Parts: sequence; C-alpha cells; structure tokens
Amino acid sequence: MTPRERFLQIAHGELTGEAFLPLNLNYGWFMPETLERWHGEGLPEDADLAEYFGFERVAFSGGGPYSLRPSFEPEVVSQDEETQTIRDEVGVLKRVFKHHPESKMPQWVDHPVKTREDFARFRERLDPTTPGRYPADWDAFRQEWESKDCPRGLAPGSFYGHTLQRWVGTENLCMLFYDDPAFVHEMIEYLEWFFLELIKPYLQHVTFEFASFGEDIAYKGRSFMSPAMFREFIQPRYVKLCELMRGHGIDVIFVDSDGCVDELIPLWLEVGGGDGRPGPEA
Repeated sequence: MTPRERFLQIAHGELTGEAFLPLNLNYGWFMPETLERWHGEGLPEDADLAEYFGFERVAFSGGGPYSLRPSFEPEVVSQDEETQTIRDEVGVLKRVFKHHPESKMPQWVDHPVKTREDFARFRERLDPTTPGRYPADWDAFRQEWESKDCPRGLAPGSFYGHTLQRWVGTENLCMLFYDDPAFVHEMIEYLEWFFLELIKPYLQHVTFEFASFGEDIAYKGRSFMSPAMFREFIQPRYVKLCELMRGHGIDVIFVDSDGCVDELIPLWLEVGGGDGRPGPEA
C-alpha cells in the first residue's frame, strides 16, 4: 500500500485505528531552537526528519500561490538589543525578537488595510493572473507532481486567519464586522473570486487527493466570531470552492485552525452538501 492509498483509506474511514501524521503541511513541525537542542543531544545533523521520527510525507501547494504579488519590501523601522520593529512582506508593522523570530509571537503594531481605499490599492497585489503565481512549465510540474506516491494537497485559500486578520488586524477586524459589515462582505467576496480563479489552473493540470483551508480563526477559549456571524460572512464562501474541487475528484477537504473552533465545526460540516445544507461529511 502506498502512502497515498493509506492516506485515502484513513481519510475515508476505511482503515480504522491508524493515524496519518504528516511531517510538513503549512510549516515545519519543529521549532529551530528545538532542533538545535536535539542536535546537541545526538540528533544527526543530516537526519531526514520524516524517516527519523516516523512521520508521513505529503506534497502541498501551500499558501504561496495566494500570497501578495508583488509583496511589500521588508524594512527595519527601529531596533534595540533584543528586538526589531519591521514592516514585513505583507505590509504589517510588527515588533519581533532578533533570535528565532519565526517561533516567537510578534507584537502587532499596525496593519495596511483600514479603509476601502486601502483595500482597493492592496488588492492590486491579489491578481490571479500575475506572473509567478503558477509553475513556469506546467508539463514539467505535472510530471514531477504525479511521480510522487504521497498524498498531494491543494491550498484553496483563507477567508480570515491568513488573510483579513493579518491585513486588517484582529481587533480592527472584529470591530469592522459591527461598524462596517458591508466592507467586510466586499473584501470576502473579492477573496472568494480570487481563490476560485487561482485554483482553476491547478485543478486543470494536476491531480490532488485533498485540500486544506487555512483559517486561524480562534484563540484558546473560543472563535473570534459567533456562529451566526460565521454563517453570514464566511460559511457561504466555501461552497463554490468546495463544489469546484469536488468536481475535480477532491473529496477530502479539511480546515486548519489554531484555537478552540468547537462551535464552528458544525458550520463547516454543513458545507458538505455544497449549498450550505448538511452533507455526507456531517
């Protein structure tokens, strides 16, 4: 049984009592300082982490295709002995630690989208036809992709955690749902169109076994919005994307999120019917 076959049997509930543990989906599993310590304790420097720890492998498109193009030019605005205040590639102003900043939470200072005018300029960087979003040679990419025996996954997008939350800011976005809900609808509507256009070429050229939305939409206690708000603003936007992916044979679709999403799980499951009504996944 190949890893791909094993993944599908587990995902379809046909192989019970086993788990599929991928080493890398959106990011690496181990923080750099953790690996540094383990190398000091005997982990070989050239160890293949998937083989060493017994993890599975996946091939995943990741969030690169729906990143900003062009991105902002990162710059250091100020610094002290331990931290830097930087403007990153998304245009976010944040204070980060100099040592291992990728594994420590930054302090969010300012965000690029505050008004409709800001978003109008910002979305110029979200054009699905921008060169560089897709492989330069689809034939070569397809051959390389199809040669893999591991499950292959598509990242269809994010309507909150990897997009609006970063661009607008958590507190600002939470307030905007009340102060100007029409503006939030406009941004999410644009994202739905953008993601649909973006994944069509991938679906036409490559075979996928699964898709994974990235929605860091909660904290340790609950989600950042009520179920009623989620149902109004975000849930309907999954429907066309899921219909398109299912039409290309992807019947394993899941969501990655931080935090406690218990109250939102039933609403994600409702998308299983393709029209907001409960479907097979529920």
